[in-house]
Amino acid sequence: MTGLRSIKHMTLIFITCLLTYMLFWSGRHYSIDGIVMFEYAKTLLFQRSFLIDPPIFWANLEIRTSVWSLGLTLVYLPILAMLSSLFPGNMLFRQIPNDPHNPYHPLLLENTPYRYASLIHPVLTALTATLVYVLSRQLGLSKKGAWAAALIFGLASPAATYAKYDFAQPLVSLLLLVAIVSYNGSCTQTVFRHFVTGLMLGLAIITRPEMAVIAGIPFCIVVFWDQIHKNGINRPLRRRQKLSLMGFMLPLIACVLTLLMANLLRFGSLFSTGFSSADFNFKSGSILEGLIGTVVSPVRGILFFFPLSLLAILGTTQIYRRNRSMGFLVSWIILVSILLYASWSEWGGGRSWGPRFLVPILPYLTVLAVLGYGVLGLRSRAVSTAVFCTLLALGWTANLQGQLFDSMMYVTKEAMLHLPSSPILSGWATLTAPLSFDIFWIKKIANGQPLGLLFPAILLTLLGMCAYAWFRLFLNADQECEVPDSGAQPS
Repeated sequence: MTGLRSIKHMTLIFITCLLTYMLFWSGRHYSIDGIVMFEYAKTLLFQRSFLIDPPIFWANLEIRTSVWSLGLTLVYLPILAMLSSLFPGNMLFRQIPNDPHNPYHPLLLENTPYRYASLIHPVLTALTATLVYVLSRQLGLSKKGAWAAALIFGLASPAATYAKYDFAQPLVSLLLLVAIVSYNGSCTQTVFRHFVTGLMLGLAIITRPEMAVIAGIPFCIVVFWDQIHKNGINRPLRRRQKLSLMGFMLPLIACVLTLLMANLLRFGSLFSTGFSSADFNFKSGSILEGLIGTVVSPVRGILFFFPLSLLAILGTTQIYRRNRSMGFLVSWIILVSILLYASWSEWGGGRSWGPRFLVPILPYLTVLAVLGYGVLGLRSRAVSTAVFCTLLALGWTANLQGQLFDSMMYVTKEAMLHLPSSPILSGWATLTAPLSFDIFWIKKIANGQPLGLLFPAILLTLLGMCAYAWFRLFLNADQECEVPDSGAQPS
């Protein structure tokens, strides 16, 4: 019965988030990254080639191969295969729009194939929100706490804004969270769970190769340490433990080899990624500049776009008390993500919105923030609630602005600490001009297509039903007996 209720809660989380994302959905591209990752899928699927011919022309670039990792491109493959069979007469589903005389070809930015394919991004983020609930329960949070964590991540964090964009970070966020939930989900740690963990971790590395350092290293440490510690340091591993380690390592190694082979076919070298190692600067001054910008910049800083991160510091002590392995893993992922991206020459993410590179760590910051609220509440429930609600409201307001408007911008490093440059402030200037809203159905209505009215009519009605369901759940939650999931392993 408890399992059935959990499935219902996860379904409600998924539906609530998905409906919200669809209310703000735009169905168009935002970046050359996203354009190439999508169009490259046509090259792989229909030309069976790693070379784009004819090339993609954008600004002053002639792009003949994708320097961006293949994870999101691989997700587009089955979508394009299905769409091309449904619309055999529309060659846009098979061919890349090409106009060498137009530096910003409009069909590259907005086209029917991508409009359909872009629906995958809201789905990925909604699925991630449901897994935030699962992870919260595994770590011993109450149902109310787990619901809150899932809804905060899904509706009030930068993840909500990036559900409409065309970057790879939401996919990495989902894959990495599946790996963590799978590994942490059973005291017995079956071979199958180890296999799923290794596979998801490997796919995350294919999607963003830096995940090998951010998540691959700590995962290998945790998996091997848990097996050795379980059996005794001086004792040989048992057969089942060896099978578990093989189950973890084989799909991980297969994914890494796939990435290396793709590098060889695209760039002529196993270890060439299309980017230069010189793009990283590990000098203390450069890292400090990147750290300040990544954490506290009003243009890109995580504390401005997700203020609840402040409470995550308090929650870190709690996760170590509940599960040391998960505490180590989550702490490494958060800290190394911030340090690694701070050392990147373009730590601001180029033309982007808020802390794009840190989207994959948002699930863990959210769970830690809810744990931190519990720690803060031990001293004064009224103060902790006021602080929590204030930080939540600030973050939700900032991310609502990102959902309403096209707030993607490039900001120079000199302006990163300039408060008026922040979209959180400047982005509200066109609030009274509905035509400036970056929303599909509003643009449809503005173009004289009343069919666009169906979107808000249906979505708002369904969201109202979800809101009522959540009101009933939170109201009745205190009357139910709380039993943490088996994944919670106090140490």
